[in-house]
Amino acid sequence: MAVFTLPKNSKIKNGKYYPLKNSVRNSKEFSVYRWDPENDSNPRHDIYSVDLNECGPMVLDAYEKKVDWIQIDIGFLTEHERQTVLNGCKYAVINGSHTIMGEVMGMSSKPIIGMPIYDEHTNQIKWAEEKQLGILAESKKQVIKGIKMIRQNYNKYQERLEEFSKSFDGNGAENASKLVSEILERKK
Repeated sequence: MAVFTLPKNSKIKNGKYYPLKNSVRNSKEFSVYRWDPENDSNPRHDIYSVDLNECGPMVLDAYEKKVDWIQIDIGFLTEHERQTVLNGCKYAVINGSHTIMGEVMGMSSKPIIGMPIYDEHTNQIKWAEEKQLGILAESKKQVIKGIKMIRQNYNKYQERLEEFSKSFDGNGAENASKLVSEILERKK
């Protein structure tokens, strides 16, 4: 049996605690995964407290606390939460999901840094890179390099994405299923 261990700087540590200024009875704590690609420190979980008497118990409540960088799997958010998060960020790091990749680039006009999981994802992210809509990253160093590149050339990416968004159809899966249904119906 093989035993694998993570590299030292990839093990998640306990992070900072951001308590409420005043003691309240009705509060909730959010554990937020944080990682700063600019330095070599480990990822961490920071804890944010929110007063449930002043706001609701959703991820957006923590987001509204002006968290400067937050990693959220947007596939698990409601449509409203997803749009709020995407409107507040300048770019997204995506782990292989071509559905989310299309939504971020096409509907939200945000550049992506794509980390492929399968060969199919690699090809899609390479396509986005060729069109200057995003960057392919297969390692932590490449993610850091990609973030720096997007920051330096943000206006160029923005122009390309605005052009791409004009012809993007966010209902691609729905349209494809309608076409398949029509074809199958004709073959009966």
